Amino acid sequence: MTIAMFMFAIADALIKVTSTALPIGEIMIFMGLGGTTIFGGVSARRGDRFFTKAMLDRSIILRSLGEIVGTIGMFTALALIPFSTTAAITQAVPLVITMGAALFLGETVGWPRWSAIIVGFIGVLLIIRPGLDEFDPNSVFALIAVFGLSVRDLATRSAPRLISTPVLSTLGFIVMIPTGAGLLLFSGDAKVPDVTQIALLSGIVVMVSIGYGSITAAMRMGDVSAITPLRYSRIVFAMIIGLVLFSEKMDAIGLIGTAIVISSGLFTIYREHRARKLA
Repeated sequence: MTIAMFMFAIADALIKVTSTALPIGEIMIFMGLGGTTIFGGVSARRGDRFFTKAMLDRSIILRSLGEIVGTIGMFTALALIPFSTTAAITQAVPLVITMGAALFLGETVGWPRWSAIIVGFIGVLLIIRPGLDEFDPNSVFALIAVFGLSVRDLATRSAPRLISTPVLSTLGFIVMIPTGAGLLLFSGDAKVPDVTQIALLSGIVVMVSIGYGSITAAMRMGDVSAITPLRYSRIVFAMIIGLVLFSEKMDAIGLIGTAIVISSGLFTIYREHRARKLA
């Protein structure tokens, strides 16, 4: 899990660097093609069936829409706002998932977890600070990413068990291709990448692929309650990368907000694990 979070943090950094030279639509297309090739190959080798009736399930359609919204929000946020700020805001995804599971999947969430969700959202407000001079309107894209990624993960919970993880991953990369193409048509700023940019794009695909493989292995082999908190190691890696690579330094209020979001998330994980043990 820690390796996966490290790979994802590096991939995010490469996306931010690449976005200074190439439009995000083009980055999405390249990433979609690369991921589809890798995970499509894994699916084919396993003998998984891709074109089945299950792929038309409402949860799969909703998952794809969440993937599209989340990816556009994430890529845009990485391009426009500080790297560490994007990472900090997106740590709210587990809290939104817990809230969504209670509201839409019928899961029981007691007042301690609801309290943690509210406190966590207060932490997000401390990070973005709407209405104050420090507020960057572009941080809304990170919130859009949180919404989209949460919808994706919630829909994944309801996805038909007949669809394997590699097939779901392949679908996630496939939807990036037309989404990126649509963004390029809208912006009209497609460019031919040079050797350096191709290397960066390839690095993104490699890092994300290693991350997906590592997180899948972790979830299958490890105790979920023990390894899930390690997801928050991503913010540690992101802050180090932000400081070293982008010369970013989050202020005290932002650090407090980040700590609140992480603490709230860890508490909800603990309460969820405890509730399952008592069930």
